Amino acid sequence: MAPPRLVVDGNTSRAAIMINTDPGDTAANIADSSFADPLANFGDWKWAGHPDVDYLGIVSAKTGSVPFYVNAGGWVLQETPPPDVAPYKYRRTLFAHGLSYTPIVIGYLTVDGHNLPLAGDSYFNIPSGSDQGYHVFNVYADATNVYLYTEINGGNFRPSSGPVYNYTVYVCNMGLDGSGNLVRPPLNSGFEASGSRLRCGRFDTNYGYFYKDTSGAVPIYRGRSLSIDIGRYPSSSTTHALGYVFNVNGYNLTSKRTLSTTDDIGWSWPGTDSSAASLQKMSAAMPAASPALDAGSGRITFGNVLDTDRNMFLISNAILNKTVTIPSSTVTSLTSYLNETLTYDLGSVHPNATDVLGLVTFDGQTRSLGGTNVVYFQNLPMRGSRYQEQSGNVSQLAATLFFDIAISGGKLVLTAKRKVPRLTNTRTYRGTTIKVNALVGAFDY
Repeated sequence: MAPPRLVVDGNTSRAAIMINTDPGDTAANIADSSFADPLANFGDWKWAGHPDVDYLGIVSAKTGSVPFYVNAGGWVLQETPPPDVAPYKYRRTLFAHGLSYTPIVIGYLTVDGHNLPLAGDSYFNIPSGSDQGYHVFNVYADATNVYLYTEINGGNFRPSSGPVYNYTVYVCNMGLDGSGNLVRPPLNSGFEASGSRLRCGRFDTNYGYFYKDTSGAVPIYRGRSLSIDIGRYPSSSTTHALGYVFNVNGYNLTSKRTLSTTDDIGWSWPGTDSSAASLQKMSAAMPAASPALDAGSGRITFGNVLDTDRNMFLISNAILNKTVTIPSSTVTSLTSYLNETLTYDLGSVHPNATDVLGLVTFDGQTRSLGGTNVVYFQNLPMRGSRYQEQSGNVSQLAATLFFDIAISGGKLVLTAKRKVPRLTNTRTYRGTTIKVNALVGAFDY
């Protein structure tokens, strides 16, 4: 195996740190297959500035604080549930991003000292005296603004005070145009490395970049983010409730999960499973000076922005656009119930892909998508009713759909689970349409 080397070809706007080149290569021979086609040869290079290679870069970084009580102002009600039934859905504009496309946004909300991911749904609990109950939050963008979405499962209780949490949001150099197509960084001709700037192909140190860092502050999901199920108390033939466990980055939130929920249809809650979801942590390298190029060691450093000994987040596929429809279903009698798992293929991804970012839209709401096996759950209205969590007093449950989007077997897969408890008469549950715009990528290559 040849030693690492810096290879540059300005005529084709390509540069790379090659670590496993063809045995017959010489320093003058730069036309090997790995250099020409890095996406097909992940194991042969450490970094590439190339027309086909897209690193996820940072256009701007925003920090701020947001009050999680809706009477603070700035919150816009998105959907009004029936009286005395949660959840309430709100949206708040965080800032205008000033770009001509809908960008990917990554970051975190700091809740009680824990950094919770913005890409994908996160959950936290607000105690009595505020908008009590659990909150779902998610940060996403459209063509104009970056928004905070929240669901409040606390009934119609609207206090004038509550917690204020800090957020950090990174607006990225990739995203969607108005038709849902991929927006990529501009292609830089030739190779430039001077002053505080290096650019070649689609790489440019005028952007900041994310890199793998086990102690980093920026988390994205890997693995299950939420355990959720329906249980029925043995002492009741009609009362069901939603049980869930959310445990991410040291923050643990559960509904009551120690009560017996054994029943004759084999459903169970998450039980005592409160294991933490896996996370990929990363740091955000913003532009800085102090460049260095070392062809002998096969390393480039440009201040904090670029160190080719780091693993940066590489987008390894064009965007996947897919819409799936979960059909309606009818429960016909007291003894019937709905308990089904539906799987949808969203498209093939690069074999080295491990993470997914993007947007998901369902029930008229847009949310950010992040990580793998991120669980979203929604209600299936039945005569206007909604799910309710089990919290202290037993709450009846109408129906629930929850789904995750994951990379599995070289494909992006949506798995939806729909559960409806035993009922007293025939009822039809509506279907729903889920639209996914996803980019996939990896740190490991």
